[in-house]
Amino acid sequence: MNVARRRLAAEALPLAAFLALAGVLYARSLDTRANFDEGVYLASLDAIRHGQALGTQVEIPQPPGFYVLLQAISFVFGHGVRAERIGFLLIALVGLVAAYAVGRKLAGVAGGFAAAGLLAVAAPYPAQAAQVEADTACVVLALCSIAVLLHARGRPWPSLAAGALAGAAVAVKLLAVPVVAPLAVLLVARRSGREALAFAAGALVVGAVLAIRYAYALGDLYHSVVVEHRNAQGLGSFGSNAHRVLLHPLDWHTPAGLAIPVGIVLTAAFCRNRESVALAAWILASAAFLVYQRPLLDHHLVLIATALAVTGGVGFGAAAERVPRPALAVGATALAVVVAGGFAQEHRRLARDDQPEPAGVRRAVAALRAHTTSRELVGTDLPIVPYLAHRRVAGQLIDSSYGRLLSGTQTTRDILDVLAEKRIRVVVVGRNYRLKPDLIRALRSRYPRRLATGGVTLYLAG
Repeated sequence: MNVARRRLAAEALPLAAFLALAGVLYARSLDTRANFDEGVYLASLDAIRHGQALGTQVEIPQPPGFYVLLQAISFVFGHGVRAERIGFLLIALVGLVAAYAVGRKLAGVAGGFAAAGLLAVAAPYPAQAAQVEADTACVVLALCSIAVLLHARGRPWPSLAAGALAGAAVAVKLLAVPVVAPLAVLLVARRSGREALAFAAGALVVGAVLAIRYAYALGDLYHSVVVEHRNAQGLGSFGSNAHRVLLHPLDWHTPAGLAIPVGIVLTAAFCRNRESVALAAWILASAAFLVYQRPLLDHHLVLIATALAVTGGVGFGAAAERVPRPALAVGATALAVVVAGGFAQEHRRLARDDQPEPAGVRRAVAALRAHTTSRELVGTDLPIVPYLAHRRVAGQLIDSSYGRLLSGTQTTRDILDVLAEKRIRVVVVGRNYRLKPDLIRALRSRYPRRLATGGVTLYLAG
């Protein structure tokens, strides 16, 4: 084995072992109860698979790229909550590889392992790693775009790939938009028109493919992805967002939350180049985006946590290249202890959350199967119930979220009209419909029979 191969093995084997360890940690979430968003996305995927059209019939909260991703995962791993989660777990592991690639490029092997290690345990990344959510997926694609562009070195094909990854990230969720800032810094600093054109072509190809595929519903998609999110801005405040993003971008009660700021300081001290400026631009753009984002939810913070963790890892790697060997050994040991402590803490956290679907949900699934046929549509504000029961939800009713109901995007009249138009005989209520007393009164009037199953109520036509 020559020197180059030995060096490759010296990096690849520890990285593979690290990814295996992270995979075991994240797998703790594969069989836990589904959250509301997961139910929405899985029910949407099921509706599309059974012929309901994306955009016109299935109203969606994310851009169409996310649903293409869902379909691709189901094609590879099959259907079901666990199958989809395995796909997202693998995407999260790809994110760790991308973090390693960025850190390796900017601060050597030490920077690569520091960036990947800190990201692996930076909340909320571990908790979201195996969830069917758009947030982590779009951030991983954005990070991959940065990693590929850093290694492009003016070559057109890698630049094209970086543009395609950036376009795919935004097509999965608009949360990825801040990646434009670091990519623009890198492209402008390199002053290569050919590289910039190749990058733009990659992004445009992704956008054009999706636009052609969903040309029949572009107006509906724009309304659901952009207009409805803009309508929900009234559900939060600038002040509370600014306080949360600027003062609590990380969980300060975790080892990573304490170590990452140290790494940021080291990056500022030892990395004064265009690449570090690009990472700083990603942090600032992410913070600004999240301050604007309303309502701001926990899973949105994976954006800034990722930018901070990768940048912090680069700082530790840069410091490792400049300190004496005895100090390097101490520092490396300390960082290893931090990452190991993060793994232990996240394992306990995920173990606490390792709960099956509530008994009420399981009973509602059985009751829905008993009172409906496999071909009829149902209405619900808890889409995981019909999904687990192998029943389809009317596409316009799949996403009855807090934001849509309280912002007025989905009104009581809208819901009742769909129930009447689709001749829906069973409505499952277990969440947000209870926020609208007028809707509950109308359901009681239209559906005289009710079956309560531990927090979930089935409204049945007479």
